Amino acid sequence: MGYTHNLDFAPTKELLDGYRNKIMTWAEYETAYLNLIDMRKIGDKVRPEQLHQHCLLCSEHGPEKCHRRLLAEYFQHRFNDVEIVHLVE
Repeated sequence: MGYTHNLDFAPTKELLDGYRNKIMTWAEYETAYLNLIDMRKIGDKVRPEQLHQHCLLCSEHGPEKCHRRLLAEYFQHRFNDVEIVHLVE
C-alpha cells in the first residue's frame, strides 16, 4: 500500500492547538476546519476516483472528534457516491 502525506487535508497547528488547549469547543473547531478546507479548495483538487480504496489517517483514535471524519464527510457531501467506513478495533 502506498502512502501520500497531504498537508492540504491537515488542520493548521494553531487550529489544532486551539482545540486541544480548550480555547475553542469541538463545534468551533469543526466550523473552522471546514472553512479551512473550503479556503484551500480541497473539493477542486481531488476527484472522486482518487478516493477509491483510500484510507484517511490521523493521530486520533476514534472518528468522533477527528478531522479525518470531517474530511471524509466533506468528500461524501461533495461527491455523493463516497462510502465512509470507519476502521475500529
